[in-house]
Amino acid sequence: MESLITNETDEYLKQNIKNNKYKQKINKAISFNIVKNYCFELFYSNKDIEVIFEEMKKLFLTNKILIRPNRSYKRPSNEESRHVKAIRSSNHQRRTQKNVF
Repeated sequence: MESLITNETDEYLKQNIKNNKYKQKINKAISFNIVKNYCFELFYSNKDIEVIFEEMKKLFLTNKILIRPNRSYKRPSNEESRHVKAIRSSNHQRRTQKNVF
């Protein structure tokens, strides 16, 4: 549902914003939260749906992400992540966990 609603706004960004250095897209986490907050208003309110969609589109456009080329990073392998998890667990056991008997 979120992708259906934001699709039109994404197309607007692609067509109308050409003066920027980088391409832009809508922040998915923010847009999902906006859809979640407006969900009851969409289905149970007496307000016109088009008015609600316009409010949502304005909010989508306030939270854009720049798409920078060559900005992907390698994820750690399972072996590396196990090592990090072990260090965090031992730190938790030694310093933060409070055992009460």
